[in-house]
Formats: sequence, C-alpha cells, structure tokens
Amino acid sequence: MAGSLTRVPFLKPPQTKLTEEDWLAEALQTLAAEGVSAVRVERLARSLGVTKGSFYWHFKSHGELLARLRDYWASHHTVVVDAYETQGPAEAETMLLALLRRIILEDANRYDAAVRAWGLFDSLTAEAVLRVDETRLAFVKELFLRMGFDREEAEFRSRMSYYYVIGETSAGIDRTSEDRLAFLDRRHRRLVDRTPIR
Repeated sequence: MAGSLTRVPFLKPPQTKLTEEDWLAEALQTLAAEGVSAVRVERLARSLGVTKGSFYWHFKSHGELLARLRDYWASHHTVVVDAYETQGPAEAETMLLALLRRIILEDANRYDAAVRAWGLFDSLTAEAVLRVDETRLAFVKELFLRMGFDREEAEFRSRMSYYYVIGETSAGIDRTSEDRLAFLDRRHRRLVDRTPIR
C-alpha cells in the first residue's frame, strides 16, 4: 500500500541471559590462558555456548571489548583501594598485613602477568598497567608514612613489598596458601620494623 512503512522487528536481547561481565570474565580467562590473540569473538562465544549475536548486544566491536577488558581487570581483578581511615601506626600496620593476606587468599593478582604481557605490545594496556601500579604503590606508601617512616623510607618499603608480590606471581612459585601466609607474617614483621633498611 502506498505510503506504508516497512515494519522493523523490535530488537530483543538474546535469551541466554549473559551479561557484559560474563563476556569480560571469559575474555580475561582466555587472555590468561592463551594471550590476547586468542581473545576473539567467535572463540568466546563458543566457550560460552552462545552465538555472536549475544556479544553484539553488549559490545559494538572487538576493539570495544578489549578497551573494557582493560578497565575490568583494573577494577575487578586487582585489589581495589577503598576509602580508608587509620588512626595511627598500629592501624596502618594491620591494614598492610590485611591487604597482603587478601592478595594471597583471593589470588587477587592472578591475571596481572597476562595483562602485563599484553601491555608489552599495546600502549593503551601499558598505560592501564602503569595507572594501576601507581595507585597501588601510592596506597602502600601512604600506609608506611602513617606508620611514621619518612618519605624516602616509605617509598623504599612500599616498592619492596609491591615488587615482591609481582615477582612471586611472575615466577610461578608453587606454594600452598598456608605456606605463603606463614612466610608473609615474617615478611610483614620485617617491613614494619623501624630499623632503617640500607
């Protein structure tokens, strides 16, 4: 009929009920297992048991997936620095120990090595890693400052504690959580010891 409009079907979400986070979690697992080259739409859809249509309900493109994946790692799979208040040196010492224990118990940095490897040839990922490192280091340094260390000593101790965590993960040390926690207690005592480290 002249003048009639073509009816366009209403776009409905896929019936799989997958969320954006489901896709990002699967992408991060794939990144850790096989590298960023394996993070492909078809591959992820197959792993999740859905069609590519489900992907495009949440993401406009593969590039958008990778951009959101960087943010997802930074906010969901690193130890998020929450707002905090400490009353003095003892509370800061307790918070540092709690933070280091949380990293071990939650395996909170299990994806760090994969993201760092990605950042070696992707400048945006390298920038994301740098921002995360700076945020983490600033938080830990502040704890040492609250313990009463001067800025130079706080800087040194924060980097020593942080780089130890990174190195332990990168080296793939095969220890149980119990062993790591026992060693952590000793390391924590040394870190908060007021004897200058020279």
